[in-house]
Amino acid sequence: IALGMVDDILADKDNARRRMFEQASGISKYKTRKRETLNKLKSTSEDLDRIEDLLFEIENNLKMLEKQAKRTKKYFDLKAQYRTLSIEYALRSISTLKDQYKEVKAKLNKEEGIYREIDVKLKKEEAELQSIKGNNLHQEETLSVKQRELNELVNGIRNDENRKNLAIQRMGFKQEEITKIYSANERYSDTINSTDEEIKRIKTLLEGENLKLVEIEKEAAEAQEIYESKQKEYNDIRSELDAYSRNKERLSMTIFETEKSLAVTQNQVENVGIEFRNTAADIKDLQLSTDESESVFISSQKDVESLTKEVSLRKEVIERKKQEIQSAEADLSGVKDDLSALYRKRDAISNERDLLKSMIDNHEGYPESIKFLSKKWKNKVPILSDILDVDDQYKAIIEQYLEGFLNYFIVPSRKEAIEAIQLLTDSQKGKANFFLADQFTDQSHKIVPPANCIPAVNVVKIDDQYKLILAALLEGVFIHTGSITDIDQKSLVDGVTVLDGSGKVILKAKEIRGGSVGLFEGKKIGRKKNLEKLNKSLLKVETDIDLLKHKLERLTDSIKIAKSEDVSTDLQEVEQKLTRAKENHFQVQYKRESTSKRMAQLEASNSALTEKKTNLEERISAFQLTIETNKKELENLTNGRLFSDSEIDELNHALNQAREKFNRLNILHIRQQNHVENIQKDINLKNQKRDDLLKDIEQNDDILKKDKKEIEDLSEEINQLEKVLSERYVTRDEKRSQLNEAEKDYYSARNVINEKEDEVRKLNRSLNQSQVHINLFKDDYNEIKFKISGVSERLKIEFDIILNDIINDEVDESMPYEELEQKVDRLKSRLANFGEINPMAVTAYDEMKERYDTIQGQREDIVEAKNSLLETIEEIENTATEKYLAAFSEVRENFINVFRSLFTEDDTCDLILLDPENPLDSDIEIIAKPKGKKPKSLNQLSGGEKTLTATALLFALYLLKPAPFCIFDEVDAPLDDANIQKFNKIIQNFSSESQFIIVTHNKSTMAAVDVLYGVYMQEQGVSGVTPVDFRNYDHQPIIQAINN
Repeated sequence: IALGMVDDILADKDNARRRMFEQASGISKYKTRKRETLNKLKSTSEDLDRIEDLLFEIENNLKMLEKQAKRTKKYFDLKAQYRTLSIEYALRSISTLKDQYKEVKAKLNKEEGIYREIDVKLKKEEAELQSIKGNNLHQEETLSVKQRELNELVNGIRNDENRKNLAIQRMGFKQEEITKIYSANERYSDTINSTDEEIKRIKTLLEGENLKLVEIEKEAAEAQEIYESKQKEYNDIRSELDAYSRNKERLSMTIFETEKSLAVTQNQVENVGIEFRNTAADIKDLQLSTDESESVFISSQKDVESLTKEVSLRKEVIERKKQEIQSAEADLSGVKDDLSALYRKRDAISNERDLLKSMIDNHEGYPESIKFLSKKWKNKVPILSDILDVDDQYKAIIEQYLEGFLNYFIVPSRKEAIEAIQLLTDSQKGKANFFLADQFTDQSHKIVPPANCIPAVNVVKIDDQYKLILAALLEGVFIHTGSITDIDQKSLVDGVTVLDGSGKVILKAKEIRGGSVGLFEGKKIGRKKNLEKLNKSLLKVETDIDLLKHKLERLTDSIKIAKSEDVSTDLQEVEQKLTRAKENHFQVQYKRESTSKRMAQLEASNSALTEKKTNLEERISAFQLTIETNKKELENLTNGRLFSDSEIDELNHALNQAREKFNRLNILHIRQQNHVENIQKDINLKNQKRDDLLKDIEQNDDILKKDKKEIEDLSEEINQLEKVLSERYVTRDEKRSQLNEAEKDYYSARNVINEKEDEVRKLNRSLNQSQVHINLFKDDYNEIKFKISGVSERLKIEFDIILNDIINDEVDESMPYEELEQKVDRLKSRLANFGEINPMAVTAYDEMKERYDTIQGQREDIVEAKNSLLETIEEIENTATEKYLAAFSEVRENFINVFRSLFTEDDTCDLILLDPENPLDSDIEIIAKPKGKKPKSLNQLSGGEKTLTATALLFALYLLKPAPFCIFDEVDAPLDDANIQKFNKIIQNFSSESQFIIVTHNKSTMAAVDVLYGVYMQEQGVSGVTPVDFRNYDHQPIIQAINN
């Protein structure tokens, strides 16, 4: 029991109360049986209605079939008489046809002998023709081979010429490069020679300067000894001259250091000047080297461009060949498609021609008289339909208009017509019509055509000798090119006929006729003319097929030639040369870039040297100013001393001389030492420059070797190519002459083949004519067989009699053949005019009568079944009502008791059937009136009261048929604490008979149960259950305190 069930009871949603009572009372099965019985009753009633309709329809049909059965019996009597006479007539006809059959068979055998003679001769000629063609095929293959060889040779010559021109061009580039390298090496050698002389001169200078440096060092050492002795002597009187000496020493040292710094700075200025001059010389040399590298770079770049162009040209040649192959293959595919289309077209035209020829030969669509005269009379006498040639769009309307004349023979005079009529009369072959050509004269009248009309004779072509006949037949006949409704019929004069261009209407002054155009209308007129056109079309298609075959062969050969030429090897060689040229170009470019970087470094160094020289010159000016200032100060100090000059001057003079000499020699030593170092640096720079030039010469020598080797290779390649080309030119001329001779042989043999083919065609025509005669005899032969077969089939179809079973029966010839034929025709006519009968009327009448009786019996069975179903429904209704009312009464009493146990004994409640006359379908009203309230409906009660009322009803239903288990799903959710206690109390009361399982969140309900199961989630997605059995606990007061 869920909370939703409580809501359903309170709201009575979808008759929930009645459904619960039906389940509790056990009448659901009765309702189901009643519903099934009602469905059966409905089906039975429908069956009864259908049977009533069938009986009504069968009664009407029985009356009609009774009349038809009588008429059918009379018809069968006539047919039996007709059968007897027809069999006799068939036997006598077979006898006549057998005689004709033997005669035609003899003629056929004779003509077949002639045919075989021509066929033997034709096969002999065809064998000779095939032999000649086989020889010619060999010549044709030889011609194709020579053509292919010539094409291969021409392509080879073209490729060799391209290779030769590219080799000459590359050799020119290499020669220019060698000339430039020679010039550069000469300049480098001159520069090295001048550098060697300069180094030799500088080394000689360095030796002299080193000797000077040694002498200066010796003099400086001696001066230093003298200076030190004088200084020692001077120091003895230093105490007296201490202050004077210190100042003077200070000034002297300052002057000395400043002069020393001045000397060093001046030496640095000289060194910067030398370094600047050397750098300028290097820049000049590098500039020359840059110019030379630029020319070498341009030359190598030209080589790369030339080889790249050659590779591109060769790739273009390969791509062009691929495109030529693809184009040829596409053309080949197109030619194959065109050839297939022509084959299909040829087959279609051939089939159409064969069908049309068969129709012309068999005179299909013509009466027997026409067929007879065409075979037995004169084959060349034309029929009107055969000599007309009409535009396709007007064939249907012209055929419709001339329909009555299309079977007319055209004869020169009346004599031929009488001859043909006599032949028909003698052979009993019907009738024929004739136009007498000599009776037609030019009697045309000028007739004004109606608007938008053209004369009908303008759309019909005919031989000149028959034009008068056509003019007479189509005089006053016009074809309207617009809509026929645009013509005013009243404006038409007598003798004028207007034909609708669509072929549907023929209009005259006082009449109009027409209708739909059949699928085969217009197909009878101009058959022979159409056959001639088809023959011409077929010949043209055959010619086109031969041309396409030759074109197919030429394309196939050209594709084979193109695929056999392999130019990928030459491309690989040129690509290898291009790779080597790119490597050489990269080396030259790298050298050029290195030279440019070196020049930039030297120019930057020159700028730095210029700036350094300026700074040094500024320092020299500052040093000179400092020296002058210190000397003046020293002079002032000397002039202002307090001592006499007697001893001091002499000692000081000697000391100053020694110091000055020492300082001068020391400065000179420093200068000389710097000068020697500068000379050594200059020598090192010259050596480095010489080494660089030697390396450039070595690199140029390597390039020269490569270029010379490549020029030798190119020269050898050019010589070989010229030699090969000269040989190939001679070979080309020879192959051209051979090709011309092969073409002459081929076409001369082709003329012989054409003559043979003409002879074969003549024999084919003779063979075809013989075949035509054979076909005519076969047609007669087959016609007789067809007639015999027709008689046999007629007997088989009409009477189910096999001819062989009666062929030997005796024939009663007492009755003349003509009278027998007339009797058969009369009986056949009577049977044909007897009208429609129902051959199965008698059988159908008997079957339908039997069916009527059967259905009548089925009707009685269905009526009986219907009554039985009505009785069953009444019984179900009574039983279900009785059980439902008994259950309702018991549930009502249970509801009152449970309601009062949940509320109080003074509270009132009741269950009422709103429709007591129909209790099974009646709604149920719940009355609940707690003490002190007078609600008119359940909705006026509180939520808890309504829930307890619904719960009371559920328990009342439960008490009707107690179950061992009862589950409550949160039924106590809307109850307050007081009502919870009532709910728990009633659960405790009923728990002795059933086990209750309650799903709840209410603590009071949990406290009232015997066993509690708690559901929890220890980790996400995994539930657990923990049971607590309160029956195992004795501490009831504690639990009660917790509950409270």
